[in-house]
Amino acid sequence: MKNVRMIALLFLLPLCIFVYAQTRSVTEDPESLRQMLAHQPDYTAMGQFIFSEGFGGTGGKSKVAKMGNRQAEIDEDVIHISEGEKLINVYPKRKEYSEMTIKLPAAFAISPEELAKRNGVIFRSLGKEKVGKYSCIKIEVSYKDEKLKDMKFLFWSTPELKNLIVRSEISLGSQVKFITVLDDVSLGANEELFRIPADYKRVTEPDYMKELEKNIPKSSQPSARPK
Repeated sequence: MKNVRMIALLFLLPLCIFVYAQTRSVTEDPESLRQMLAHQPDYTAMGQFIFSEGFGGTGGKSKVAKMGNRQAEIDEDVIHISEGEKLINVYPKRKEYSEMTIKLPAAFAISPEELAKRNGVIFRSLGKEKVGKYSCIKIEVSYKDEKLKDMKFLFWSTPELKNLIVRSEISLGSQVKFITVLDDVSLGANEELFRIPADYKRVTEPDYMKELEKNIPKSSQPSARPK
C-alpha cells in the first residue's frame, strides 16, 4: 500500500506543477486578462452599489441583468435599460417610459468590455481573492496616459461563472470610488426584463447626459484602440 501511495505521489507531483504553471500563465498574461474582461456572459443578480467620495457616500441594492450589450437595473419605481448609447427609463406604476441618447466621447471607457477594446491600457493580475462565495482573479486596469494615472479599475473575475465580474471598483484618486458587487448570480437573463409594454406612454425628461458630456475635459479623453 505504501508503494502505491508513493507511485501516486510521484505521478501527481509533475502534474500539479504543470497545472500550477498553466494557471499562473493564464492569470498573469495581460492578453488573457484582456480576454477575460472582453467576453462577459449574460446574467441576472442582485447588485449592491456604493459611491464614496472621502467625506461620505451613498449606496443601494437592486436587481440587475445583462443580455448581450443590454443591461437593466430594476427598482420598485423605475427600470433603467441601457443599450449602447441609448438609455431607457421605464416607470411601471405610471405606465410611462423615456429615452435619451448618451453621447460620451468615443474613446471614453469604464466597462470591462469597453476597456478590453482599448490599446492604451495596462492589464495586471493582483492574484486570487474571494468575493462572497466566489473565488476570483483580481485584475487591475490602468491607462498608459500619464494624465489619467489617477484613474484605476479593479475587477474580480470568477472562472466558475464564465469569468463574470462579480465586483468592480472604479477609483479617481484615493478618495472617489464607485463599487459594484453582485450576489445571488445566475447565468442568463429573461428577455422580458428589457421589453417596454405596448401600452406604455413615452414622456420627455431633461437630458442630463448633455450636461455631463460638457463637463468632461477633452484632455481626459484616452485614445481608442485602432480598428
